[in-house]
Amino acid sequence: MASNVRRGKFWLASSFGKHAVTAIALDCLGLVGELKFTTLVPLMYLQNLTLSGNSLTGRLVPAVGLITSLQVIDLSGNQFYGPIPARLNNLWALHYLNLSNNNFSRWFPPGIRNL
Repeated sequence: MASNVRRGKFWLASSFGKHAVTAIALDCLGLVGELKFTTLVPLMYLQNLTLSGNSLTGRLVPAVGLITSLQVIDLSGNQFYGPIPARLNNLWALHYLNLSNNNFSRWFPPGIRNL
Protein backbone atom coordinates (compact mmCIF):
# COMPACT_ATOMS: atom_id res chain seq x y z
CA MET A 1 0.00 0.00 0.00
CA ALA A 2 1.52 3.32 -1.06
CA SER A 3 0.75 6.71 0.40
CA ASN A 4 1.61 10.26 -0.52
CA VAL A 5 1.16 13.19 1.85
CA ARG A 6 1.34 16.69 0.45
CA ARG A 7 0.74 19.93 2.35
CA GLY A 8 2.08 23.07 0.75
CA LYS A 9 5.56 22.21 -0.45
CA PHE A 10 6.00 19.35 2.00
CA TRP A 11 5.87 15.94 0.40
CA LEU A 12 6.66 12.63 1.98
CA ALA A 13 5.99 9.42 0.11
CA SER A 14 6.19 6.03 1.67
CA SER A 15 5.33 2.46 1.03
CA PHE A 16 3.72 1.24 4.22
CA GLY A 17 4.01 -2.40 3.22
CA LYS A 18 7.80 -2.13 3.42
CA HIS A 19 7.88 0.71 5.97
CA ALA A 20 10.11 2.53 3.50
CA VAL A 21 10.33 6.26 2.89
CA THR A 22 10.95 6.85 -0.81
CA ALA A 23 10.86 10.67 -0.99
CA ILE A 24 11.58 13.62 1.25
CA ALA A 25 10.73 16.97 -0.33
CA LEU A 26 11.03 19.87 2.09
CA ASP A 27 11.98 22.70 -0.24
CA CYS A 28 11.46 26.42 0.44
CA LEU A 29 9.99 25.96 3.93
CA GLY A 30 12.38 28.28 5.79
CA LEU A 31 13.94 25.37 7.68
CA VAL A 32 16.91 26.36 9.84
CA GLY A 33 19.46 24.22 11.67
CA GLU A 34 21.94 21.44 11.22
CA LEU A 35 20.95 18.35 9.28
CA LYS A 36 22.67 15.19 10.47
CA PHE A 37 22.94 13.34 7.15
CA THR A 38 23.79 10.13 9.00
CA THR A 39 20.13 9.96 10.10
CA LEU A 40 19.16 9.44 6.45
CA VAL A 41 21.42 6.42 5.85
CA PRO A 42 18.89 3.85 7.18
CA LEU A 43 16.39 5.04 4.53
CA MET A 44 17.63 2.51 1.99
CA TYR A 45 14.61 2.99 -0.32
CA LEU A 46 14.98 6.78 -0.49
CA GLN A 47 14.85 7.94 -4.12
CA ASN A 48 14.24 11.69 -3.82
CA LEU A 49 15.94 14.02 -1.33
CA THR A 50 14.92 17.62 -1.98
CA LEU A 51 15.76 20.22 0.66
CA SER A 52 16.42 23.27 -1.53
CA GLY A 53 15.82 26.88 -0.57
CA ASN A 54 16.15 26.59 3.20
CA SER A 55 18.88 27.63 5.67
CA LEU A 56 20.09 24.17 6.61
CA THR A 57 23.70 23.52 7.61
CA GLY A 58 25.80 20.42 8.07
CA ARG A 59 28.34 18.23 6.32
CA LEU A 60 27.34 15.98 3.45
CA VAL A 61 28.83 12.79 4.90
CA PRO A 62 30.30 9.99 2.76
CA ALA A 63 27.67 7.57 4.12
CA VAL A 64 25.07 9.25 1.89
CA GLY A 65 26.76 7.28 -0.91
CA LEU A 66 25.38 4.12 0.71
CA ILE A 67 21.79 5.07 -0.17
CA THR A 68 22.13 3.60 -3.64
CA SER A 69 18.43 4.02 -4.43
CA LEU A 70 18.81 7.84 -4.61
CA GLN A 71 17.78 9.23 -7.98
CA VAL A 72 17.36 12.93 -7.10
CA ILE A 73 19.39 15.04 -4.68
CA ASP A 74 18.65 18.76 -4.52
CA LEU A 75 20.35 20.51 -1.62
CA SER A 76 20.70 23.87 -3.38
CA GLY A 77 20.25 27.18 -1.62
CA ASN A 78 21.33 26.12 1.86
CA GLN A 79 24.48 26.50 3.95
CA PHE A 80 25.92 22.99 3.77
CA TYR A 81 29.72 22.91 4.06
CA GLY A 82 32.77 20.69 3.83
CA PRO A 83 34.03 18.55 0.97
CA ILE A 84 31.69 16.84 -1.47
CA PRO A 85 32.19 13.14 -0.72
CA ALA A 86 33.67 10.91 -3.41
CA ARG A 87 31.19 8.19 -2.36
CA LEU A 88 28.53 10.04 -4.35
CA ASN A 89 30.13 8.16 -7.26
CA ASN A 90 28.41 5.04 -5.85
CA LEU A 91 24.96 6.46 -6.62
CA TRP A 92 24.46 4.82 -10.00
CA ALA A 93 20.69 5.52 -10.04
CA LEU A 94 21.29 9.26 -9.53
CA HIS A 95 20.10 11.33 -12.49
CA TYR A 96 19.75 14.79 -10.88
CA LEU A 97 22.22 16.41 -8.48
CA ASN A 98 22.05 20.08 -7.46
CA LEU A 99 24.44 21.27 -4.75
CA SER A 100 24.64 24.90 -5.88
CA ASN A 101 24.58 27.91 -3.57
CA ASN A 102 26.11 26.20 -0.54
CA ASN A 103 29.49 26.47 1.19
CA PHE A 104 31.18 23.29 -0.01
CA SER A 105 34.96 23.52 0.23
CA ARG A 106 36.10 21.86 -2.98
CA TRP A 107 35.06 20.84 -6.46
CA PHE A 108 33.17 17.70 -7.35
CA PRO A 109 35.18 14.52 -6.85
CA PRO A 110 36.66 12.84 -9.94
CA GLY A 111 34.19 10.55 -11.65
CA ILE A 112 31.05 12.36 -10.49
CA ARG A 113 30.36 13.49 -14.06
CA ASN A 114 30.10 9.87 -15.15
CA LEU A 115 26.92 9.28 -13.15
